Amino acid sequence: MKKKAIRPRVHVELTAFSGNDDVESRIKVSRRRWHEIQNGAEYLTSAWSWYEGRRSRVSWSFADGKVSICGEDGMQSVVQLPVENLYSRTTTSG
Repeated sequence: MKKKAIRPRVHVELTAFSGNDDVESRIKVSRRRWHEIQNGAEYLTSAWSWYEGRRSRVSWSFADGKVSICGEDGMQSVVQLPVENLYSRTTTSG
């Protein structure tokens, strides 16, 4: 029996920096989702944010080609940033 070839999954890794670029948060989305976000689609997800070695839970919210990132305590670290200002890179897994 022939084994089915496994294609690696391709994602887009998005990174946002805030403060004096000392706060970082990162998410991965599919290429299709990233294309939809760039075209103004709404999307909500959670991730970790890192500051001085400490992590905290944040929510990423996309709409109208912009992203906002809010912490558990209601603090907004990124507000209505155009998505083209995020650092993005393609990654593969599989």
